[in-house]
Amino acid sequence: MSNEDPRITTMRQQLGRLETVKARANADYMQALENGDDDSACVAAQEYANADQERVNLVNTAQRIAYAEQVSAPRQPTREELNAMPIEQMTEDQRHWWFSQQSKHGFDSDAYRAGKIHVATNPSRGR
Repeated sequence: MSNEDPRITTMRQQLGRLETVKARANADYMQALENGDDDSACVAAQEYANADQERVNLVNTAQRIAYAEQVSAPRQPTREELNAMPIEQMTEDQRHWWFSQQSKHGFDSDAYRAGKIHVATNPSRGR
């Protein structure tokens, strides 16, 4: 059994049905043109247009559902909050920013990572 959301499964089935309707309407339209039946051609063209618009609406609905279910990113702290935050509570990116603000020469993230590895592998030093 699939773990896919039942709404998405239903929408996929509906999209398949709409493609079938569009194909049938297109065939009816071509047949009506061959027979010179303008009224049937107009009906078939309208069926095709309706199915195509329904497909667009279905895809838009699926996109809105997916967008609504996305988890929003947590709020980023302000500079004042970062400056007041203990360095142990900062994320890696926040520490990089903090160090770059403290240095007159900027910040080298590769050297920072190498230093962290060095301190982690040599616990008697650097603490």
